[in-house]
Amino acid sequence: MAPLSARTAVEELLKALPAGQPLDARIVLAAHPELNGHRSEILDLIYEEYCRRVEAGESIAPAEFAARFPSLSRSLLRLFDVHRLLVEGKKLFQPDFDLDWPKPGELWLNFQLLEEIGRGAFSRVYVAREALLGNRLAVVKATPLGPREAEMLGKLGHLHVVPVFSVQRDEELDLSAVCMPFLSRATLLDVMDAVFSGKPPTRAAAILDVVRQINSPTSRIEPVVEEECHWSRRWSYVEGVLHIGIQIAEALNHAHRLGILHCDVKPSNVLLTNHGRAILLDFNLSRLQGGGTPFCGGTLPYMSPEQLSVLLPEERSQPGEAGVPSDVFSFGVTLFEILCGRNPFGALRSSSTRLDAARELLQRQRRGLCPYDIESAGIDRRVAAIIGRCLDSYQARRQANRRYQDSGKKDQC
Repeated sequence: MAPLSARTAVEELLKALPAGQPLDARIVLAAHPELNGHRSEILDLIYEEYCRRVEAGESIAPAEFAARFPSLSRSLLRLFDVHRLLVEGKKLFQPDFDLDWPKPGELWLNFQLLEEIGRGAFSRVYVAREALLGNRLAVVKATPLGPREAEMLGKLGHLHVVPVFSVQRDEELDLSAVCMPFLSRATLLDVMDAVFSGKPPTRAAAILDVVRQINSPTSRIEPVVEEECHWSRRWSYVEGVLHIGIQIAEALNHAHRLGILHCDVKPSNVLLTNHGRAILLDFNLSRLQGGGTPFCGGTLPYMSPEQLSVLLPEERSQPGEAGVPSDVFSFGVTLFEILCGRNPFGALRSSSTRLDAARELLQRQRRGLCPYDIESAGIDRRVAAIIGRCLDSYQARRQANRRYQDSGKKDQC
């Protein structure tokens, strides 16, 4: 089934159940096995059930709801977090907050939009064909945040940082279009969803199996085939994750040497290709080093103590400057998660407000991480020590232990 057909099928199913009527995504999916493999459309269907239940006044615990769909639970929790940010944003910015996003099937700025493959609080991401360049496949990111991300990416040129082709502006919709190569649909978040939905993985092959399944030709639109990375099917799962971690560290090191901070390192912002190349993306929140002003961007479970401090009124008297150590901290959280399948500081309570969640997370970070938490997952003590340094709540100690960026060179592509 073509991607557009799958999306159309979901839209028709929802039309048959008008807004206000109850929806059970599991029943719908069981009745329509042809939707299997269409991850984006399945997420949309489940999200629609969540929204309808919330609008009907149900008190829903996002974690419990997401647990009904084990192979998608992490992606769903991220979607629910975006939902919360949108709700909070509308309260703050109405009436100008609602956006008219382009839709698959439309021709937008000379891009024929084929399917939506991702979304955030301030973006939609599509696979498209670029009509003026021989209908080449590309990824188009629609965002109201202007060309800033493209400007940052234009300064970078690295194997493990997503390149940018062009940026255009739609004045009528007040959106920018950032055009990039179509290299994969699979992120580290997708991999975590799949490999930790059952028994913990033991072999690195499980990672590429997930990536290739997500990128399989059932959609009839395959990513561009790039040069292969060195990836051994004999590696353990831990070895595969460390190989990915080295690539992310190299991407960050390149950006930092050019004075650019990512400010939102997390599994959903790392793409994986069919051959195991890790690519850092989404520089929406990136900034130049040495700005001199506190910065509170980021995603709560991955934010460093100094980023969290900016959010909290009681901490603002001496806010920390978000710099290279902040990216190091987020990198450490990401590496821990893909090794252990959970956040190093535990899950945040879904009932918490953003400020309460930030306050609780900061307290946990300051208490520190027990090395046994990492070693108990069968991870080498030396690796556990590196992650522990990355997750040190004192940024000065993270700054003094930046050897994560120079380790492991150069068993790469």
